[in-house]
Amino acid sequence: MDTPKVKTTMKQVCDNCRRRKLKCNRLYPCDRCRSALLCCAYTDVLQRKGPKFRTFYPRSSLSSPGNESPCSPSFPTPPHSTFSGDFDKSLPPLPAPPFLLPGPVISSDSSSWEYPPDPQPVSSRLSSLVILAHLNVYLKYLFPIMPVFKPDQVLADSSEPARLPPQRYAFLAALCAATHIQLKLDGPAQRDGSDKDPTPIDDGTLISGEDLLSEALRARLDYDLIDSPSIDNLLTSFYLFISYGNLERHHHAWYYLCQAVFMAHTLRLHQESSYSNFDAGEAEERRRVFWLLFVTERAYALQQTKPVMLRNSIRKPEVFNEDDPILAYGFLNLINLFEKLSPDLYDWIVSGQVDEASGQALANLIFRDLSSPMSLEGVLETQQIDILVTQQWLRAAMWKLPEREMFQKSFGSQGTLPSDLSIAARRSMMEVLEVASEAAIDSEGIGTVHSFYPFFPIRRAAVS
Repeated sequence: MDTPKVKTTMKQVCDNCRRRKLKCNRLYPCDRCRSALLCCAYTDVLQRKGPKFRTFYPRSSLSSPGNESPCSPSFPTPPHSTFSGDFDKSLPPLPAPPFLLPGPVISSDSSSWEYPPDPQPVSSRLSSLVILAHLNVYLKYLFPIMPVFKPDQVLADSSEPARLPPQRYAFLAALCAATHIQLKLDGPAQRDGSDKDPTPIDDGTLISGEDLLSEALRARLDYDLIDSPSIDNLLTSFYLFISYGNLERHHHAWYYLCQAVFMAHTLRLHQESSYSNFDAGEAEERRRVFWLLFVTERAYALQQTKPVMLRNSIRKPEVFNEDDPILAYGFLNLINLFEKLSPDLYDWIVSGQVDEASGQALANLIFRDLSSPMSLEGVLETQQIDILVTQQWLRAAMWKLPEREMFQKSFGSQGTLPSDLSIAARRSMMEVLEVASEAAIDSEGIGTVHSFYPFFPIRRAAVS
């Protein structure tokens, strides 16, 4: 007769519960980790409470070959084991340290003493189930408007997150957070500030968007961001921007968007000559990253009254040489829409200084271009909604410019901005949304529908 297996209770809470400050039942795995699909571990070495007694050892003893202390194992302690080590009596004894008191230690020769290295805890990561669930949602709803990586390669990396380099894992965690928050998988509670209702993942496991955001930020601490510029790091900053922007934490969002722009310049994505160093496929992928950042910066800077740094200094992604020319064509239309907004417009928005002749030329050009119809035949529905709604959003944004009286004056003999421009733009947007599927509408995020409604604080009743 088989005896039932007795679960061992640990002497401390698990690493994840300690960091998240949650109650832990101290089993392996614990209920919290099993519920959140996290890898449960008990590897953190906790500091004793009370006065800190520190021991210094001579530098020569630590650096000499063969004298490494056997109490510092080079591998993590298994969850079910208790750390213990016996000193090797064959090793020469260490010199006795000076007399110690609680608190700072003072030695007659401070140059010959140092602190022993702190233990490095092994961090847990999201499970492949959580990452793949969010990645599949991203590919279905968000990839048509943000086609910035190779799906097959990212799907393969998602199957074994524990083996990924820190930068790649941080990229995947940030992608999960952006997907979860932009598509509002936590429900309306996430937007109104009330308690969140985490979303079930496949088998009923609960996880929230802010949990994923916290994990992405934690993952970034595992490497030096400034010394490690890469496309993965750039996209991690971009997805953090999306997450914070949809949470309406705009100072954080602008910080991470500027961080992504900084990395684009560091990687020389704004210089056409840099693309000759890569094969055709990777070069096109990097171009899409640059142009997505270009579009995003111009949309968000217009909403938040900020300057722009990126210029249309490289050629656009190709259409007919792509694996999915329909998707590439829709992305190209979105780029063309934001190219209509010149850097001079943003300089004027921020500083409010422009001469009358330049203002009139700028106004005529922008409104003529934004009011002209766009041919979107054959474009994916998600991209059609993104482009058409963005076009109306830009018209409404121009109406709401802080110095619009000055902008109206620049029209001169051609007439002022129509007073009902905002109503007309909103009506056009509603006509687009009425014939769109719910899935296509849900894909829209911080740059379009999410930011459209605040442009009409006075005329809501009239539109209704």
